Amino acid sequence: MLLNKLGDVYLSIGENEKAKESFEKALTYYLNEVSRVKQGQNSKRMLATLLCNLGEYSRPLLEFTRAKDYFEQALAIWEEIGDRQEKERALNVLSELNSLVSDSKKAAQDEKQAIPIYQTGGSESGAGLLTGKIDDMCPSTGEQVEVNEGFEEAVSNIFDNVMKVFEVLFLEQRENFERLLSEANTHGKEVIARFLYRLGTASLSSFEYSKAKDYLERAREVLRETGNRKNELQVLIALGNLYKDNEEYERAKIHYEEAMVTAEDVGETYDKGVACGKLGVLCNIRGEYVKAKELHMKALEISVKLGDKRGEITDHLNFAKVHINLSESNQARECYRKALEISKEIGSQEAEASTFFDLGVFSLSRSDYENAELNLKKALELYRKIGDTETEGSTICQLGYLYFLVGGYHEAIKCYER
Repeated sequence: MLLNKLGDVYLSIGENEKAKESFEKALTYYLNEVSRVKQGQNSKRMLATLLCNLGEYSRPLLEFTRAKDYFEQALAIWEEIGDRQEKERALNVLSELNSLVSDSKKAAQDEKQAIPIYQTGGSESGAGLLTGKIDDMCPSTGEQVEVNEGFEEAVSNIFDNVMKVFEVLFLEQRENFERLLSEANTHGKEVIARFLYRLGTASLSSFEYSKAKDYLERAREVLRETGNRKNELQVLIALGNLYKDNEEYERAKIHYEEAMVTAEDVGETYDKGVACGKLGVLCNIRGEYVKAKELHMKALEISVKLGDKRGEITDHLNFAKVHINLSESNQARECYRKALEISKEIGSQEAEASTFFDLGVFSLSRSDYENAELNLKKALELYRKIGDTETEGSTICQLGYLYFLVGGYHEAIKCYER
C-alpha cells in the first residue's frame, strides 16, 4: 500500500521512472502473496482480494490486458463463493478495462451485468455510480477522441480532466454550464449529473458542505428531469449524509426516507438496506431507539438475504450502539461478538479493527479499563497492518484518554504526542 502511494506521489511530480519502480515493487509483493495463497495457506477470498490488488496496481503501469486477466480470475472466485458485492465491483472494473483494450462488446456485457455498489460514508462514496468511460464523456462535451497509440495514456487522465472542466463551469461559469446542459440529449444530461454527483461526494468528503449541497441538489434536479430514479437514489442518500453531518436531522430523515421508497420502487434491494441503516443511525442519534432497532433489523435482514457480509458487520455495529444507549450491555457485547466472528470469517482486517475499536470505546465507557486497553491495542495493531493512519491516530487518542483516566499521565502524554 505504501509503495502504491509512493508511486502516486512520484507520478504527481512527474518522476515517471520512480513511479513505475514503486508500482512494480508493489506488484511483485502481491505476486508473491498470490503464490503463497495458492499453496493453501489462506482462503479463496484472500486469493481473490490479492488478484484484485494485482489488477489495481497493473493499471498505473498501463498494463490493462494484464489487469483485465487478474480481475477475470478474481471474478470467477467471487462467483464461486457467492460474494455479490465484490462480483459487481469486479464487473464494473472489467467493463472499464475492456473499453481500454478495445473490447467494446465485452465491456457492454460486463456493464449490463454489474449492479453498482456504493460505499456511502467512506472516502470512495458513490464510486460505483461513475465508470469514467470514454463513451460516456464524449456525448456531453461534444468532443471527438481520436484512437491512436497514446489512447491508453489519454484515457488514464481524461476522467480527472473532465471533472475539473465541469467544476470550473459549474462554480465560475454557471451560464455556460446551464447552456451545455440545455443543449445535451438525455444521455448527455445523465452523464453531467454523474459528474455533479461525484463532485458533490468529493466535496462532502472534504467537509465542503456548501459546495457539496450545490452539486448534489443540481444533480438531483437533472436526474428527475431525465427520469433516472436509480441514479437519483444515490444522490438522495448522499444528501441525507450531508444533512446528517450538518446536524440538520429532519432534512436528513426526509432524504433517507425518500431513498428507501425509491429503492423499493426501482427494485434496488441493496440500496434499500443502505438507506435503512443510515436512517437507523439517524434515529439513534435523535433518541428514537425503538425505531432505530426496527430499521437496523430491516437492514440486517437485507444484508443476510443478499449475502453481504460486510453489510452484516455494519448492521451489528450499528445495533450495538442502540443497545448501549438503552443500557443493554449484554446485547451490545453479543453484537460485537457477531461482528468479530464475521470479520474473521471473511478475512477483513479493516472490519475486525473497526469492531475492536468500537468494543474498546464501549469498555472504556463502562470503566472496564483492562478490556478497553486490550481491545484498543488490538485495533491499533490491525490499523497499522492495513495502513489506516487516520484511524490509527484516533485509536492512540482513545488509549491516551484511557491512561489519563487511570492516572498514567506520562503514558497519556506519549499517546497524545504520537
